[in-house]
Amino acid sequence: MGKITAEERGFVVNPKIMLILSLLLFVSLHASPVFAAEKDSCIECHKNLPPGTYVGHKYPDYAGSVHDRKGVRCEACHGGDPVSQDAKGAHAGLYKSGDPKSPVYYQNIPRTCGKCHEKELVNFSKSKHYLELKTSGKGPSCVTCHGSMGTFILNSAQIQEFCAVCHNSGRGILPEKPAEVEAVLTFMEQTDTLVRWSEEFVETARMQGKNVTGPEEAIRRAHQEMTGARESWHTFRMEEVRAKLKEAYKAARKAKEKIK
Repeated sequence: MGKITAEERGFVVNPKIMLILSLLLFVSLHASPVFAAEKDSCIECHKNLPPGTYVGHKYPDYAGSVHDRKGVRCEACHGGDPVSQDAKGAHAGLYKSGDPKSPVYYQNIPRTCGKCHEKELVNFSKSKHYLELKTSGKGPSCVTCHGSMGTFILNSAQIQEFCAVCHNSGRGILPEKPAEVEAVLTFMEQTDTLVRWSEEFVETARMQGKNVTGPEEAIRRAHQEMTGARESWHTFRMEEVRAKLKEAYKAARKAKEKIK
């Protein structure tokens, strides 16, 4: 074998360095974590509970949810102390969901969700649903339509089924509402698609050197109206939502028509 050159020597692993790296790897894999006290005791405990139990079935719903991905942990909604490593300390100040003092008591849920979702709470507070929830306790809350641990947003293909749980002929509570809500949500989805499509059309025109000052202003107006429609959605005043969507639709079409 020929003599190792300086360049080749750079690719030869030094035995001493290899030993040090091996020791560091062993320590990192086997030593107790330095920040063990910062572990979330709620997650560490509940993720190992039997999934068929009341306290155990919720973690699989939470894992991977948008709240999980955004770092919203258990104590944000339920209370408790996630830093404490013993059960008593971790559950300090925590109440069962059936206790009116609990943040997740059915009548308290809008206020709890509203800590992050402020605009949704403001608009939901204007709705008949909210009034019914606060007075009789029979009105829907955030979790009725969005779930609790693993949250979701209903689309037009799903929403009628959810609304019909309460609004049906058997109960006699505005049975026509589910179909109306589905129609408005379908219109919202279609308008959103048109706004995005028109925005792409305007951007292409801008890149071609065309004057898009007017079209860009129309797109801004369309986005404003879409935002207003989404915010008004939680009032459940469908005429108000539909009116904003019509303005957004009109502005999106105008953006395209203004390009010459």
